[in-house]
Amino acid sequence: MNLPRPLRLYYIRAQRLRGSVDALALGAALGAAIACTPIMPLHTFATIAVAFLLRVNVVAALLAGTLVSNPLTVVPQYYLVWKIGNVFFSGQLSWERIKNILHQIEEQGFLASADILRGAGWDSIKVMLTGGLILAVPVGLGTYFLSRWFFISIRRKKREKRLLNNKK
Repeated sequence: MNLPRPLRLYYIRAQRLRGSVDALALGAALGAAIACTPIMPLHTFATIAVAFLLRVNVVAALLAGTLVSNPLTVVPQYYLVWKIGNVFFSGQLSWERIKNILHQIEEQGFLASADILRGAGWDSIKVMLTGGLILAVPVGLGTYFLSRWFFISIRRKKREKRLLNNKK
């Protein structure tokens, strides 16, 4: 497989995960679903807490969450979350309002961003959380089936390799 180095490392880590196929796939689905929500600084904490509560593979959840929400995907992801949320709460969070919030953060600095975002109000939070939760459902389901197939194929390859080595 000729993947770029960072993806190859994720692939190797995923191959080495232990646990049942269902626990691994559910963990990956959970991590991907939580990564779709607009709670950026809390993704890791939420993923670990919910994974422990549901008794799914925590490492698989963290790996999938990192693949879904990372510096390369966060801007298009948040844009999609905003668009989906605006379908349900039309006009409550306009593009002009988002530009104004970003301009304030740029002027006042990163440390003041929590106060600025808190001042954005419940309407903004409602739009973004709704969009994130709606996006989480298909992403989580897709991740579950894709990762289940992935872990089953890895187990099959390992089993075939072991059988070949035993015949020699």
